[in-house]
This record gives sequence, structure tokens and C-alpha cells, in this order.
Amino acid sequence: MVLISERELKRLKASVDELSALNRIASAINLSNSLDEITEVILDSCLKRLKAEQGAVFLMRDQESDRVTFETFIREKANAAEAPYHLNQSIIGWMIKHKQILLINDPEHDDHLKGIDFTGTNLSSILSVPLISQNGLIGIMTLFNKRGPKGFSDSDKRFLGIVGTQTAKLIENAQLFQEQQKLKVMEEEMNLARSIQERYLPRDILSHDQYEIRGYNCPARQIGGDYFQMNSLDDRRVFLSIGDVSGKGVPAALMAAEALAVIRSLLHTNSAMPLDEMTSALNRLFFESTAPGQFMTALLATYDSNSRQFSYVNAGHIPPFVVKKSGQVIIPEGSDIVIGVLQQDPFNVFKVHLEPGDAVVFCTDGVTECLDKDDNEFGIEGFVDFLSKIPGESPDQIIERAKDSLCCHRNGHVQTDDVTMLVMRVK
Repeated sequence: MVLISERELKRLKASVDELSALNRIASAINLSNSLDEITEVILDSCLKRLKAEQGAVFLMRDQESDRVTFETFIREKANAAEAPYHLNQSIIGWMIKHKQILLINDPEHDDHLKGIDFTGTNLSSILSVPLISQNGLIGIMTLFNKRGPKGFSDSDKRFLGIVGTQTAKLIENAQLFQEQQKLKVMEEEMNLARSIQERYLPRDILSHDQYEIRGYNCPARQIGGDYFQMNSLDDRRVFLSIGDVSGKGVPAALMAAEALAVIRSLLHTNSAMPLDEMTSALNRLFFESTAPGQFMTALLATYDSNSRQFSYVNAGHIPPFVVKKSGQVIIPEGSDIVIGVLQQDPFNVFKVHLEPGDAVVFCTDGVTECLDKDDNEFGIEGFVDFLSKIPGESPDQIIERAKDSLCCHRNGHVQTDDVTMLVMRVK
């Protein structure tokens, strides 16, 4: 018969208790889906196993003026009446620097807590473990006040170190999962916003026995700040517009939607409103409703199929390109200030006469400023060269060939700006 000393028996019993506690924690983790619940179970098990009065997990939040801040994530108490204990800045600094387990059984005389008045705090012992992930320190798990005169032991220190390592992994995985869920929600919202934007942009070809018009929009992100519009005003006149709001993403898309809503409202109210008055009304609204620094470039135009007169206002936008049936490309002169910068500013109407077979091409700077991997722009000259080779083609053919040319120029480089085109061809 093998005799086991009382000391060895006590050591074996402590090891069994430790393994049982770790097993209970592992079982609870497997049954729970919530990080809050998992951390509560871990802390509660540690309080019971190490006979501590209070425990907390503090997570690192931000860094301001070289001062790292921690926020209480979960706190557990053996007695609900206990006042909550907090981490001293000296302990935080030591933990950030050393990233090691800290055991203090005499707070009043410990070097880490110098200068702190413990009168009335009843703080007798501290056991603190760093929570370290692959990206470094993410938090601190701390137990306060072990019951009994001796305080926390080296065995307690080893146990909490094991638990702390696993807790750090759990918190990191949960944070990554939460970020993934947030990104998923954002992606779903952006896809919804994109589908809404696609619905308010015209999708069909506008065809008339005297002309044919088609638009195209491809944002650099899910949604963008470009718009285009085409409306038949009567049996001989058609309205066209293209615009580019400063910035990208949701704010720019909202401003573009607002511009479209205003234009449609003005057309509905008075389809005969002069282009300069319409542009001034749009300008006033943008000036009053947008923040300083926000603006929009735009072209607003009409075409009269009886007189073949093309009239337009250019508010700081890339000018329209007139492609003659011979292949000659004309860039009409005339431009005014962008929309939304000055409250009152006159806009001028410019006119161009078109012949059968001519085409007018509007575009945003996502076309002319299309970049390749070496940051070379497609440019105005490149676009003019492209347009000179497409006389007589339909708006649909022009847009498809333009898309291919831009893709060829990028040569695999990412699209950096919204690309929008509006093409009208006189039959």
C-alpha cells in the first residue's frame, strides 16, 4: 500500500480542484454564445476558485495624449453590497510596460501603489493578469481581496494566468466576429442604397423619331455622387442633365439624389422654365442646405428637334462634346461657377446647332481622370481621340465602347472615381 503524505494529498486535491474549475469554464463557454455571458462565467468561476471578493475585466479603449484608457467590460462580486474597485493608473502603466501577471498582497506598502490613500477602501490584495492577443495588450483581468490572511498565492497566479490567456483569445475572436457582423450590415445597407440609386437614375433608352439618348453610371464605391437625367418635355423638346457632387459615398449620393429631386420638381412645375433660372434655383437650394466646401458641377441642357438647337448651362462641369458625323469633335466654350458656392450668381445659356448624325456626349471627370497603374489620366485629349473614331454610332454603342476603352486604359488598376456618361444622337 502506497502512503501519501498529507502535504502531497493537499497538492493533488488542489490540482483536481483547478482542473475541475477549468473544465467548468470550458463547458460554460461551449454552451454560451454571448461574450458578456462567457466573461461573466469566467469571472464567477475565478472568484469561487480563488475565493476572491470581486473581479473585473477592463478592456483598452483608446489613447489620448499618450494616456491609455481602460473601460470596465464585466464586473462580478461575491457580495452585492461591495463598492466597486478600480484599476490604479500606476498598475495600468506597469501592465502596459511589462505585460506580466501582477500579485499584490500588501497594497499600502507596495511600490506599485505608492501615494494612494487606502483609508476606507478595505482593499487587501490584488491579482491582475494581462489579456494579450496577437495584436498586443487588449485588456486586464483583475481579482480583488482574497479571503484569508495570506492573500493570493503563486498557485492562484498560475491559475489566473491560464484563464487570462484563454479569455484574451475569446475576447479577440468575439471582437473580430462583431466587426465582421458590422461590416456585413454595412454592406447590406450599401447594397440597398445602391439599388435605390439605380432605381432613381433613368435605366431605359429615351428614343424619339428625331433623337436617341442613353445614360450610364458606374460608381467607384457601392454608391456615388454622380447623376444623370433625361426627360421628354413635349413632342419636340427634351431635357438632359448630368452632375458630379464633391466627395464620394453616402453623403455625395444623398446630395445627388437631392439635386435630381429638385430638377424633377422644377420640370414638373414648369417644363418651360429657362435653363439659367433652373440652375439658379438649384444653386440657391444647395447653398442653403449644404455645408461649406460642398458643391456640385453640372450641365443642364435642352434640345429642340424642330430647330435642331442644343442649349445648355455649364456650372463648372466638363463641357459637352459635340461629335460631328464627319468624326470631328467640337468642345463648345462657355462655363460658369459651380453650384453651391455663391448664393447669388448669374448663369449663362450657350447654344449649339446640331445636324443629323451629330452626337452630344456628356461625362463626369471619372472618365477624363481615369487613371492607370502609373497614375496617367485618360484625359480630355484621350477622350476626344476616342470620340473621333465613333461617328454614326448609336448612344448604346458609344457607351459600350467607352467602357471598354476606360477598362483598357486602367489595365487592371482600381476605379478611383464615379464614371457617368450621357449620350444623345440626332437621327
